[in-house]
Amino acid sequence: MSASILLIALLFSNSATSVPTLNAAPLLSDGLISREDQQDISEEQQRIAQLFRATEIVFKKDGSISLRYDFESKRESLLEDWSVNARKKNVVRWSRGYEGKTTTVEDGLIIADEGMLLHRAKWRDANLNVDYLSTSGTRSQDLLAAIFAYDRGKRIVGSHLGSQCVQLKGLRRTSQCIPRANTTTVSHDERLSFGYKIEKGVLYATKSGASMVNTMENPKFTRDLGPGFGGLAWQGRVQGFVFSVTIEGHLDADWLKEALDKAGL
Repeated sequence: MSASILLIALLFSNSATSVPTLNAAPLLSDGLISREDQQDISEEQQRIAQLFRATEIVFKKDGSISLRYDFESKRESLLEDWSVNARKKNVVRWSRGYEGKTTTVEDGLIIADEGMLLHRAKWRDANLNVDYLSTSGTRSQDLLAAIFAYDRGKRIVGSHLGSQCVQLKGLRRTSQCIPRANTTTVSHDERLSFGYKIEKGVLYATKSGASMVNTMENPKFTRDLGPGFGGLAWQGRVQGFVFSVTIEGHLDADWLKEALDKAGL
């Protein structure tokens, strides 16, 4: 079955983003499962791990969980943890054998045109990081953001290229971004690591693991921040490889209970 058939194509509106729905059956994780403290995996943790198809699942000492998706492996089951909101088909697909940088062929998940990729789990808080290679230069008005969608998808905040904290309406920035004006672009064949951290209601835009800008002085930026879905949003002249995505945080307790019940776990 092709990746385009596996993906769920959903229309999005400017007022709300379609959020992922729960599967009715366990996914039976085939990834590497471990604990940060190197102890044995508990029965409860084994049940939680079965909800995801991540390449690597790590249970942290503080009760959070880290899910890493290695899209360079081109393992199609990884996509079962994600849903796509897009008007066009094939805005997310696996790379083909001849695609890559100017001098090398690469493997990964290709994104293009405009769309949104959301993880199926609901998080109480989240840190998300993306390993990305651009195959097309972008303009300052283009968008490539690691996002957090909450309030049933009506509110979206995130990190544009790790250099700007953004609020989105659909796939467009609002006027409330920090800094308000941002001219950061990506060059052809440029590889970068970017994402965000959410801690105590503050959003931090990160680049290569370092915090570049945050919303600490503007608490209204993350007004009514609650449990939500992590992912990616892009618009404009964006095209490139997503090599991996790592999302870490505490799963929402209500979502987790419902997910385990529906999966019969």
